[in-house]
Amino acid sequence: MLEFVVTSEQRFRNSWGMLVKEMNGLGNVCAGGVESRDEPCKLRFSLKDQSGLNEACTPVAAFALSVVAPSIIASDVRASSTNGLAAGLEPATVEAIAKAGALRHTRWLEIASGRIAQSLMENPALSIEGFLRFRMRDLLDTLQNELVSLLGALNIEEEYRHFVRLLKRYAAVNRKETETLTIRFCRDGAYTLLTAGGRRLLSVPRLLDEHESGNMLITLLDSISPGRVVVLGSAQLPESVRETISDMFGDRARFES
Repeated sequence: MLEFVVTSEQRFRNSWGMLVKEMNGLGNVCAGGVESRDEPCKLRFSLKDQSGLNEACTPVAAFALSVVAPSIIASDVRASSTNGLAAGLEPATVEAIAKAGALRHTRWLEIASGRIAQSLMENPALSIEGFLRFRMRDLLDTLQNELVSLLGALNIEEEYRHFVRLLKRYAAVNRKETETLTIRFCRDGAYTLLTAGGRRLLSVPRLLDEHESGNMLITLLDSISPGRVVVLGSAQLPESVRETISDMFGDRARFES
């Protein structure tokens, strides 16, 4: 009879009972668990031989990826130089985003199961946190990079929404300046919005693809709601965006190449 011990930090004790239940549900495994407020959670399980070890490790791998890994990743992001990306978000929210990423990578479950089985054959005692940090570092790095990218995108989107709200207020107060709006396109696709008096309202660099950039311009025009629109350098304007502007403003829109 082969016997193994798997441990995890006691803060995960609320989910530990489910792991023990899943282990015993495999049929060829005899498992028992302990959850304590003062000691790490402990799982002891036994097998007749090592042929069923990979299967027995699947619930452990699922627990590691769906419960423990997101917590580690979220904690690392909050403690790193990228902490500003998580500003204003509850730790549980950051962890939930990390968990969504972990569950999306289904191929990692098989990889983690195999590595856990290999680790247990080398040493019958395994710490899930230690395993993730040292044997699954590639997974943690992948998920952490994805989390940072997603948080960055969320922040950019929130900043953009905030900017649009401010722009609406400005347009409402300065209606004379925004009654006629000129959009001057550069050859690289960047554009500048100019007020009726020729003052620069804002410049949008060529950072997005044509679809996203076009959607942003339409949103800006909708927010400002000018009486007339003049597009300079309209050859750089995607045809679909030109048609949308024409639909929005009719003969109040003028396009100059």
